[in-house]
Amino acid sequence: MTITIRQATQYLAEALRQMPNLTPNGHGLYDQRGRRAKDRAAKKTAAEIEEREKAELANETAEMSQHIGEVVLAAEWLQDIAGGARVNTKHTSYGYKHMVERWQRARASAHDRHYVSNGAFIAAAIGMGFKFKAETDNLNVQFNIPEAAVKKREREASPELKPARRPRYA
Repeated sequence: MTITIRQATQYLAEALRQMPNLTPNGHGLYDQRGRRAKDRAAKKTAAEIEEREKAELANETAEMSQHIGEVVLAAEWLQDIAGGARVNTKHTSYGYKHMVERWQRARASAHDRHYVSNGAFIAAAIGMGFKFKAETDNLNVQFNIPEAAVKKREREASPELKPARRPRYA
């Protein structure tokens, strides 16, 4: 089943409701610690730093609507996956976004888009109801995507990967 722009827009709206600091780079601003250090070195006050960060965050959050096509791709990758009981700590949103790109390349023509931003993957997953774990000062998010589903998708993207072997019982 194909994910529509309307569905992806709803996923994005829900994700922004649950994670208001979602940007194309992920959960929060890119290199926030580095920027703060530069601000302190430039003798900026805490209020000036906070004002700059709020303005940047507002601009980048507003930019998320320009990534709706990427949300569609991520949602198509996620659509057959049922969330697991626990958050999978083996992967982050950044790794998943690369999996989506490989999967899209394997199933699409050379003219199709393949890029998916970290924020677009996060938006699709949150919007589709996956549980997540986000840490302060980390752009990446972890989700309750079962490892078996991850391996299945990776095999779809790379048919040369062998399916998981089942143990033999004597």
